[in-house]
Amino acid sequence: MRPVCMTRVTHCLAIVLSALLASTSLGALTDAERLQFANGLYARGMYELAIAEYKSFLRDFPKSDKVDVAHFRLGESYRRSGNSAAAQVELGTVFEKFPKSEFRFKAGFRLADLVFTDGKYKEAAGIYTKLVEGGPPDDILAASRYMRGVALVKAGKPDDAVGSLEEVRKHHAKSEFLVYALLELGQIYGRDLGDKTDEKRLDEALAIYAMVADRATEARVAAEALFQTGDLHFRRKAFDKSFAAYKKLFSKYADDRRSTEARLQAAWAAHNAGLYAEALRYADEGIKKRGDDRVEWFYLKANCERQLMQNPEAAKTYARLQKEHPKSRFTEAVRYEKAVVCYKMGKFKDAIAEAEQITLTDAVKKDVYWLLAESYAGLDKTTDAVQYYRLIARDFPKSDVAAEAMYRLAHYLQQRKEYRESSRHYATLVQNFPKNELAPRALFASAFCQAKDNAHDKAARDWATLVTKYPSHPLVEESIYHKAMSEVRLGRDKDAIASLLGLLKRFPKTDMAADAHYWHGILLKKAGKMQDAEAELRVALKGEPGRELTREINFQLASVLHRLGKTDESARLFQPLLESSLKDEFSPEMLEWLAQQAIERKKYDEAIKSAEALVKRSKDPGWRQIGWCLMGRAQFRKGDAGAAEKAYKEALGCKKGTMLAAESALRLGEIALGAKRYKNSNDYFRRASEMAIGEEMLGIRARAYAGLGHTARSQKNPEAAARYFMSVAVLYDDPQLVPECLYEAGAAFSAAGSADSAKKAFDELVERYPKSDWAKKVGRSDQ
Repeated sequence: MRPVCMTRVTHCLAIVLSALLASTSLGALTDAERLQFANGLYARGMYELAIAEYKSFLRDFPKSDKVDVAHFRLGESYRRSGNSAAAQVELGTVFEKFPKSEFRFKAGFRLADLVFTDGKYKEAAGIYTKLVEGGPPDDILAASRYMRGVALVKAGKPDDAVGSLEEVRKHHAKSEFLVYALLELGQIYGRDLGDKTDEKRLDEALAIYAMVADRATEARVAAEALFQTGDLHFRRKAFDKSFAAYKKLFSKYADDRRSTEARLQAAWAAHNAGLYAEALRYADEGIKKRGDDRVEWFYLKANCERQLMQNPEAAKTYARLQKEHPKSRFTEAVRYEKAVVCYKMGKFKDAIAEAEQITLTDAVKKDVYWLLAESYAGLDKTTDAVQYYRLIARDFPKSDVAAEAMYRLAHYLQQRKEYRESSRHYATLVQNFPKNELAPRALFASAFCQAKDNAHDKAARDWATLVTKYPSHPLVEESIYHKAMSEVRLGRDKDAIASLLGLLKRFPKTDMAADAHYWHGILLKKAGKMQDAEAELRVALKGEPGRELTREINFQLASVLHRLGKTDESARLFQPLLESSLKDEFSPEMLEWLAQQAIERKKYDEAIKSAEALVKRSKDPGWRQIGWCLMGRAQFRKGDAGAAEKAYKEALGCKKGTMLAAESALRLGEIALGAKRYKNSNDYFRRASEMAIGEEMLGIRARAYAGLGHTARSQKNPEAAARYFMSVAVLYDDPQLVPECLYEAGAAFSAAGSADSAKKAFDELVERYPKSDWAKKVGRSDQ
């Protein structure tokens, strides 16, 4: 038997996944395994492949208790791959038909979001309403209330939307959506003026005005006090108090000149205090009077409509203002605000058209860049979006939108596989905004991009930084694992082992436990610690890994067991993998060993499969000949002479002079002899004798001569038979074969009429092998 090479290259996750996709036996998976396979594709962002698997799962396992999960993941895969219509169908199925599914509310929220994105705001509002009424988790409840309000606004029902937005304000004080709801409702309340001395003076002034307004008997004085109170609160940006003062002025002293003078500022105070409906009424009245301030009234009206989320109305007002007053002092502001309205309405092209006309000053440049970036992103024109996100990152690296801009810029670059540049922007975000909620996500993404760029040293560094700086973040668990994988690729095996052990210690119930034990076992194997590797790989198997990882673990465990000399178990583990996704990992030497091992264990069907694999996967004629011969050997011992003969003929047809070629000719001779095809047996035995050259093939040559003797005897040629049988006795000393040949030689001599030669053959048999069964037959023959 030739030595078996067990060299095995350590695999990365990408190779395992590639082998998985090449598998030809997925149909044999259980529903849980099929779903896990589909989920693996989904987790790796292979959405088109995941879609096919989820659809196949739903077709093959319509009664599985995981159908709702498959529908949800299928919907998510469609959504992430840009197929909104298909995603809506699947998510709608989960939401409507699986009321007890853990994914019901997530599916409903995603469905509403897609419908909203499609511009079907009324329909989206209805779905959000069902979500709210269904009692979802608090985060989805807050989001649904908020989005229902936004959808109603976009559906042209701002009055109906206020209730939803106020519910967010009232019931979700800690929700991330609160700020957006407040923005929709409007704000500008009590700003800090900074100077404490001025604050005290202004407080005293307000106290005085209050006293005057309360005690004055003359209307003019009281009206002035209220006017000044309103003006002072306005300058302090306490607009609610300012408007309250103005409103009291108008109510009590409508005929006073201050009531006329304060009208516009009162409307702005109402506007700035979030009382947009009242400000809007003031604005409508002001426009009707057609005074010199009519342009500002128009501008105020548009602002109120915009803040009330009456975006179509606001757009019309802005357009009228542009038409009737094209060069007012509000021209630039109108362009920007109209662009914002268009953006909120989903009219991204119109938003861009307006924004691009704005004169870029330092005061508005950042906001215009952001608006343009978001609008182009809304149109899925990522090249233009990247341009403006990049400008924000460059010119306003510390601004309120810089972190978001950097993240989106990096994300788009990542999508375009510009990994190095993407990583740089992620890293800049982390450096400039280390406490921003996006920072750990950016750090993880940076590491991912570095790994994609094969800069595994930098990837490991970034993952390590995330673990250290953000120890409580949900991404820490995954970061430790990926750090270990980068260390594996870098050949830093000790660091990788430390990372894997750290992961298992810190997260003992991690979903990556089986993977971690597997890779630990691989590294121990690489270090030559076979017994430790065996133990670790067995632990990995106990972790209930997925089907493909189980196969990989079994492959590595079988390899380790082989090196430890536990050949029977090794062979049992290897055998089922011959037709798996790992089939190409078997070397010719391994397939030859498996076939021979199976023959020794009398597992002939297993031997045949191993030999078939060797024949199919090798183009080398020598290996193919070995494969055919081993197949023939297994078939022969199994008792299927026809199949064995076919395999042995294939072996001889390879025209390669291996030891197994001679064996094949020998076996073909035996099969032909048994079938009484004497001419064929004579030819095959002769070929076997001619090919059996060298000490290691003496046994084959001897059996070939014996076969020639049996053939000659069967052809009634005792002289030739005697010569062949005696040649075996003279040239070899095989305690099994030689006694038989001496006996057959004696019998042949007798048949040829040569009694003396027969006696000599029999005597030699008795002398050399006195205890053999053939010697005992001589005694009986003599009698």
